[in-house]
Amino acid sequence: MKKHLIVFGIIFLFVGIGFQPAFAIDIPEKEEIDPKDYLFETIIDITNKPDIQNLLREYENNITNSEYESNPIFSEWIQKKTHNIKTTIKKTEIKNTWDVQTVDSTGSVGWDTSIAVDSSDNPHISYWDNTNYDLKYAFWTGSDWDIQIVDSTGYVGRYTSIAMDSSDNPHISYYEQGNDDLKYAFWTGSNWDIQTVDSEGNVGKYTSIALDSSDNPHISYYDEANYDLKYAFWTGSDWDIQAVDSTDNVGMQTSIALDSSENPHISYYDQTNSDLKYAFWTGSDWDIQAVDSTDDVGMQTSIALDSTDNPHISYSSKNESRYLKYTFWTGNDWYFQVITKIAYFSGPHISITLDTNNTPHISCYRGSMGGLSYCYWTGSFWDIQIVDSYYSCGFSSSIKLDSNDNPHISYFYSWEDSDLKYAYKINQPPSAPTITGPSQGAPNKPQVYKFQSNDPDSSNVMYHIDWDDGKHETTWWSPPGSQKDVIHTYTTSGKYTITAYAEDEEGNKGPSSTFLFTCPRDKQQDCDCQEVDDLNPFMVKLLLNKLKIFTNILSTRFGHIPKVADKCNEILDNINLSSQNSIILCSLLLPIYYSIIAFYLVVDVILSFLVPFRILTGIFVIIKLVSMGAEIALRYLAYDLDCWWLND
Repeated sequence: MKKHLIVFGIIFLFVGIGFQPAFAIDIPEKEEIDPKDYLFETIIDITNKPDIQNLLREYENNITNSEYESNPIFSEWIQKKTHNIKTTIKKTEIKNTWDVQTVDSTGSVGWDTSIAVDSSDNPHISYWDNTNYDLKYAFWTGSDWDIQIVDSTGYVGRYTSIAMDSSDNPHISYYEQGNDDLKYAFWTGSNWDIQTVDSEGNVGKYTSIALDSSDNPHISYYDEANYDLKYAFWTGSDWDIQAVDSTDNVGMQTSIALDSSENPHISYYDQTNSDLKYAFWTGSDWDIQAVDSTDDVGMQTSIALDSTDNPHISYSSKNESRYLKYTFWTGNDWYFQVITKIAYFSGPHISITLDTNNTPHISCYRGSMGGLSYCYWTGSFWDIQIVDSYYSCGFSSSIKLDSNDNPHISYFYSWEDSDLKYAYKINQPPSAPTITGPSQGAPNKPQVYKFQSNDPDSSNVMYHIDWDDGKHETTWWSPPGSQKDVIHTYTTSGKYTITAYAEDEEGNKGPSSTFLFTCPRDKQQDCDCQEVDDLNPFMVKLLLNKLKIFTNILSTRFGHIPKVADKCNEILDNINLSSQNSIILCSLLLPIYYSIIAFYLVVDVILSFLVPFRILTGIFVIIKLVSMGAEIALRYLAYDLDCWWLND
């Protein structure tokens, strides 16, 4: 008989322990995040990537399918989605709005353009008048274009290059074809000062100019008589002329930039070896490098230096399938990229400049594939925009950025019209994002937040998010005005300020927004919770619910509750947690209530020793009492230690 009792006792013991959660407060299940809810958005994000749209645009512009047949991702898609491709391209081009102006249309003008921007962000353009064989200059006054003839003596004005000095006066280098000389002109403030820099042989083609901190000009150019790259700079009293590279036929398509030590860096074309070459002055000698010698490359070079004086060069391949290429010096090696296919024409139709973040911006001529195009590195892909879509516009393009990193481009428009044209894009930053989502939640529970920002230029936007827990996140591109869902999980309790801002494809960053999230209570300073007044209503309510559940267990087991316990239960039902007095009363009531219940339980168990089943049941109830009492004691202890809300 005793063996049976022991067996039954063990069974009931395990049953009682197993039923413990059933008598506790219901714990809400954690909200599960179904990954499939976000799968469709991810697919949409991928198909809306501008680099994929650029790929499709190139396909639309008569690039053959064979170039992509080897790519398993796109081959079948491209063949089956022609209609969708056209729709996507049209939608993409809507956001690429440029203000295009005709600057000069008198005769055949606009050849060999070069652009600079002054301290007021007004454009200044030098160019060649092919009708009258003159060097011309135009600048924006703030309300209109002021057009001037700089030099009309003889056959002048080819291969112009312009730079602005510290007083916003223009300096122009150019070629005089009549005498085969390199010439230079600058505005004194009242008139044009014109000089012949080099007249030894046939010199002066492919000029490029840069000014140092003293406003002295530095000019690179081609010596066609000796097939050399040459360089000239004004010392303050005369011109110092040097042959930089005289190995083979070199020096065509030159471009110059000065570093922070005012040393010149020059990119140019090696026609003999069909290479891109680069030379820079070390302070004592010229360091000459063949940068790219793969295939026939190096035409239409243009150079810019970043904030660490590393060169960035745009150029083209010369073979029948001509591509726009880009390279920069990492500090250890040259890094190369192929950007896009361009038109097969020789001439200085590619120009590069860097913004304040050292990001390259390039203008180029793409013919029937996009006329004048603008290429901008977003940080992860090249955003290629069609500035002027007419197939024969975009020759002699030149690009500069203003103080807000907005691009300004001068170019020659069409063989038919032969005009000087100018395009600029003023990009407004996106709006501060609206942030919606839960304002509080439990630790280790994923929370979904929605971010939404509008862009005045209809550019796609990405969001930069600081979660205030040591973690930062950057999303992928989203259409402007659409909501971007982002999931984040906080692992510890506290109060967090979520900060986010939007950035558009041109790199413009908008104002930030904030959102407060409590997990599951406010962070606060260390506090003393020994006094009753500091008891937390949330914890008190938790304990009250536990007691009421246990009261129901006793009612079911014994069928009666002492009058004192009934009165306590009535008080529990009517307690007002918003009242501090009620909370104090409750805190005093809890130990009394437990003492009474424990007393009657002990008495009941002692009186029921003669009935084995009642003994086992009594043991079960005692186990329940001890487990619940231990839980509540631990919760009190935890609360006294660190003042945190208790998460059930």
